[in-house]
Amino acid sequence: MNSPRAVRHAPAISDPAATAAQPFARRLERDALIDSVPLAAGMTVLDLQAADGYLADEVRRRLHGRATCLCLEPTPELHCRIDPAHRVCTEPLNAFPSIADDSVDAALGLAGL
Repeated sequence: MNSPRAVRHAPAISDPAATAAQPFARRLERDALIDSVPLAAGMTVLDLQAADGYLADEVRRRLHGRATCLCLEPTPELHCRIDPAHRVCTEPLNAFPSIADDSVDAALGLAGL
């Protein structure tokens, strides 16, 4: 009988080159999500499980830098890649007290797509 092994809970850390092989798929996912939300200059947008800030980067680009992007990413190997133009929150995904209630106009996330 096999004994149970310890399960290590760790996020998948993608190599930036991995998505280079399928750039259109990643871009189509991102664009479909952003297109489904009415964004406007002056908004505060939360990028949940931001990874390297790919979603926040596009929100900022589309709004010509006239949005505040909060990137919630607890994994150091990922949040170190986020553009410093965004506010990075490194708290766990189930509790992020540094983001005040009613301070976010839209919350978006590509995780799971």
